[in-house]
Amino acid sequence: MVVSLFTVVVYILTFLIGFGGNLWVICSVLRSRKPRNSLSHMNTSDRLRSYISFLAGLDLTVVFPLLIRVAYVILPTATVDATTCRFVFGLEHFAKLSSLTCLASISFERYITIRKPFNNKMRKHVIHMTPMVAMFVLSVLLTAMGLRIPHVDKTDDEMNCMQTFGDDALSRSTESVLSGAFLTLLLVISASYFQIIRHVRRKFWQRKARVCANLRNNTLVTEPRYMREMTSAIMRVALFHVVCWLPYSFLQFFPKSYGDVVNSMTTSIRQLPTDTSDTLFQWIAFAANWLTCANAAGDWIFYAVMNRELRSLIRATTERRKRSTMSQQSSPSNLHQSLRRQVTQSIRFFHSINSYRSAGCSIDESVTLPGSGTGNGGMQNGSSGCNEHSTLAGRSLSSPKSSVFSSEATPRTSLLTADSVERFV
Repeated sequence: MVVSLFTVVVYILTFLIGFGGNLWVICSVLRSRKPRNSLSHMNTSDRLRSYISFLAGLDLTVVFPLLIRVAYVILPTATVDATTCRFVFGLEHFAKLSSLTCLASISFERYITIRKPFNNKMRKHVIHMTPMVAMFVLSVLLTAMGLRIPHVDKTDDEMNCMQTFGDDALSRSTESVLSGAFLTLLLVISASYFQIIRHVRRKFWQRKARVCANLRNNTLVTEPRYMREMTSAIMRVALFHVVCWLPYSFLQFFPKSYGDVVNSMTTSIRQLPTDTSDTLFQWIAFAANWLTCANAAGDWIFYAVMNRELRSLIRATTERRKRSTMSQQSSPSNLHQSLRRQVTQSIRFFHSINSYRSAGCSIDESVTLPGSGTGNGGMQNGSSGCNEHSTLAGRSLSSPKSSVFSSEATPRTSLLTADSVERFV
């Protein structure tokens, strides 16, 4: 019971980390991608982003069989059939071989770009041929894997899966190809990153030797910060791949006389039985197989989260999309602007009418009073304010340059009212 709980927790955590992280990488790269015609016309950064998105998709496929293993661990009495065993075997080997081939292509292109062992024209041809060579190698490996699938079957008690190894030449050759492929691809990755570090260090020491020879002072040249950061980053990536893939690649050549480790590591669905009296080899097989899944679950951290250029591009794309969304939400529509202008003009018109009434006169009086110069003195004194206001009102109504919709003839209070309304309309 303790072993089953431990297996379920490890598998679920690995799946969640790998699924969430790789899905985030795929979505981020697709949102920030640039339209290109083909892979050969991309620059180094665009090619690396394409490799990273492709690697994330393959890593999703690597962690997906963990759900099938969790289901069979939770249901210890459930039986398996030959179709399920062959499907899990084919899916795991296809995803692992493809992921490791993609990692080898990334590391080799980084080596060619930084080391520059050829001239510019030859280097471009080599970089453009790398995906084609990788696809050819992967097709050969998948063909060998397809020839191994018919040899995968269920056990006699129908509780697990097994792989039979024949003595014919075809069976031995496919077994050797699949066993050597993992180790060869891992050696390509390790050698590429090692040569990159060696090249960077050698260039620094050569430059330091030239500067010291000219200045005759050994303390003037120090190691730059970017070199330390790049070297440590490459060493972390290389060490991570070696730790995760070396046990799985090395155990492919483990002799069967010490236990069926290869069968348990590559084919078994239930790698750890419920009892704890089993041998140590099954725990080794479980750890080696889980490390390959952990590599798929952690690739997005080293190639996306720690990639400063890709992280800056994703952040810039996200901020640009946020600004675009906010501008679309804040900009009023044409109907909104038309309604706001109409309401503003109506408020100004009614305010001008109210200003006439506030002086104690009607519009008719304001029009007739300026022309009436007769009357008693009390009436003239009492209506002087009305006459003055009416004269101004008559000017504002009769002058073509100062209509009721003109902002120059509008009082200051009407402008404040209109502006305050415009803020809320």
